[in-house]
Amino acid sequence: MKKLMVLLAILVLALFGRVFAEDGVMVLEQNTTAAGVSPIPVASTDTVYTHSFSLKRTEKMATMYKATTSVGSISLNISLLQSYVEPTTEGTYDVRYDNTVTLVTTLSDANWHIATFDTLTSLPYGVYIIKGTGSNSALTTITIETCKQ
Repeated sequence: MKKLMVLLAILVLALFGRVFAEDGVMVLEQNTTAAGVSPIPVASTDTVYTHSFSLKRTEKMATMYKATTSVGSISLNISLLQSYVEPTTEGTYDVRYDNTVTLVTTLSDANWHIATFDTLTSLPYGVYIIKGTGSNSALTTITIETCKQ
């Protein structure tokens, strides 16, 4: 019976991407490029926008991120942009999105990092913008996961 319950919990987590916290349901999403790619490639001084994600009914939010490269060094900048609408074209600049929070101005290591947000604007859509700020190799990638409650 216990194995069945564990299996059921894993199945629910796999199907719905949710973990249950003390004071509510937390949703964990892996952020991708507009094409659905993760980890997200960020070569050289490229600017990359993630696929937009919903922030409707989100009261608390944290972001986990980790950059990796097998050649050279890492030099990235990550910001959260928010808007009242989904972008016209996923993965590109949209004038209706504004820089709400800069997560990190210079990410230069391959460790996991966590950024929390004390307050979010009431805007229902978000997107991350990742900017290469140095000579990142073509093999530089970043994994971004968003936890919302």
